[in-house]
Amino acid sequence: ERQAVEEKARNAALEEYASLVRKRDPRAASGWYYVDDAGARQGPFASTKMRAWFVDGHLSHDLRVAPVFEEGGKLPGTDIMQRIDEIFDEPLLTSAFRSVARPRPPPNAEKPKPPKRKRDDAPKPT
Repeated sequence: ERQAVEEKARNAALEEYASLVRKRDPRAASGWYYVDDAGARQGPFASTKMRAWFVDGHLSHDLRVAPVFEEGGKLPGTDIMQRIDEIFDEPLLTSAFRSVARPRPPPNAEKPKPPKRKRDDAPKPT
């Protein structure tokens, strides 16, 4: 019965996280891009790194950023990026780049296997 309760809770957490991703909620972002002073897009960077930079004062409130929601997702155009103070609620120091952890799969779930390499794709010796 305990296992059933844990599985139900895990499934609820996975669904809540999936809902945040579908809504494009910044708390579910897997990474972030930003536009630097030269107008070039930089990233993606993990939410934890962006948060540390922001808290340390390296990123201004008006820096234009865009979240990434899926690994290998398409790059956001600089035209859709928004200012940090437009995305997150005040106080920014407590809300900016805070993320919801992606729920872990059950311990007995199969891990995805890496793609098979072709002979010519083997890592080069250093």
